[in-house]
Amino acid sequence: MDADRICSARYDDEDGDDKLTEAEEAVKEVEREVIRVEEEVETLQEEIAILAQQVSESDNRRSTINSNLRYREADRKIAELQKQINALDVEGAAKAKKDFETKYGQAERERTTKLGKVG
Repeated sequence: MDADRICSARYDDEDGDDKLTEAEEAVKEVEREVIRVEEEVETLQEEIAILAQQVSESDNRRSTINSNLRYREADRKIAELQKQINALDVEGAAKAKKDFETKYGQAERERTTKLGKVG
């Protein structure tokens, strides 16, 4: 029993109650800090998720813009080709008309010549 009294006396002499209270307060402070840090980590994770979503949306937007640019370029090329086709059609029609007029003119002259001989 003497050992218990010695420990108890030492505890009282060294302000054991005060030290215990201080230690308990320190533990509570650390626990509050852990909770604060966990909340901060959660907030940061939410912000990271938002940023990741924004990056994904930006990538989609960029892809859409690139597709739009490719579409516009293809559309422009199609318009140019259509102009060339139209020009070829006009040239072909003009050539066909000239050929027709030349052949028709020759045939008309031949007919006139033959009618003149008959009459």
